[in-house]
Amino acid sequence: YRVYCQSMQQLLFLLQILPQYPQIAAIEVNAFLLQELSDALIEKLKEAKTFEIDYYLVFPPVFRQKAADWFWPYRDLMATDLFDGFFCNSLDTLSFLLECRLADEKVIVADYGLYVFNQKAMEFLSQYGISGMVVPYELTYYEWLDIQKKEADKSAYPFCSEYLVYG
Repeated sequence: YRVYCQSMQQLLFLLQILPQYPQIAAIEVNAFLLQELSDALIEKLKEAKTFEIDYYLVFPPVFRQKAADWFWPYRDLMATDLFDGFFCNSLDTLSFLLECRLADEKVIVADYGLYVFNQKAMEFLSQYGISGMVVPYELTYYEWLDIQKKEADKSAYPFCSEYLVYG
């Protein structure tokens, strides 16, 4: 399972209970929480890696120049081995990650807002380092089947789908 933390309170609580939930494989962190990461909290996050936890930063759905300017000072922290990848909601976010050279060694997942709807979209995004996607809400059954056909041949196309589940 992956768990999304919108707030620092949620992240701190999750770190406390993490040993009780070995089925949690990844924590998706609201990227704006970067400003609240103290050295002590970074150490706690590193300690949680002993539970084989991956950390992904989730960028905002609207990512314009103002957001790029805000995140720019954190690019060195984002490049560390603390973070395994990023959830990208827009082409603007993808452009920022490429500009910072953060796409070179990290996993980039197209979040549902980027709307990957067929094989052509998958092929286009994979050229820019995106290796997975969260299936968009609006995806039709036939569009989903189209993507599944391409995903079936992992040797030819290493793209992976994830599904958002509420509850």
